[in-house]
Amino acid sequence: MIALPGLCLATGRLQDARAVSMPSWELFERQELGYRKQVLPPSITARVAVEQASTLGWARYTGLDGAVIGMETFGASAPMEALQTRFGFTPGRLVSEALGQVHRQEGRTSGSTGSR
Repeated sequence: MIALPGLCLATGRLQDARAVSMPSWELFERQELGYRKQVLPPSITARVAVEQASTLGWARYTGLDGAVIGMETFGASAPMEALQTRFGFTPGRLVSEALGQVHRQEGRTSGSTGSR
């Protein structure tokens, strides 16, 4: 899991960030709407998902402008640590993506049109 080390690395820059573990979409979707909105508030659009498999389906939870760190290919073979680095599953990448999301959201709330 890179989310918690990533949040620790970003201390001071992402002080309001939180990690949500979602091992099962199906179980999450069975929860009451109020609970799901508490876990993933609709007003918070700066989101990053980390999936050490396919990114398919995560836009449902990150939104179309959210970031998903995941596999776009398959079939690689190497020690896990090497693969994690190769495919960007690192705390540094998570922090970079999260900061990008925060800057994107800040640009929208300040009225800036900025480029995406």
